[in-house]
Amino acid sequence: ILQHEIREMQTTINRLNKDVVDLTQDADENLGRHLREQMKELNE
Repeated sequence: ILQHEIREMQTTINRLNKDVVDLTQDADENLGRHLREQMKELNE
């Protein structure tokens, strides 16, 4: 029984890690876009 629960927890953790990676990539893209817009404004 313990083995089974450990496997389920690992699956859950892996899924959470993937979600965090996706969120981090989204945040990076938004930050990059924001920085590019600021650079454009500074260059005008």
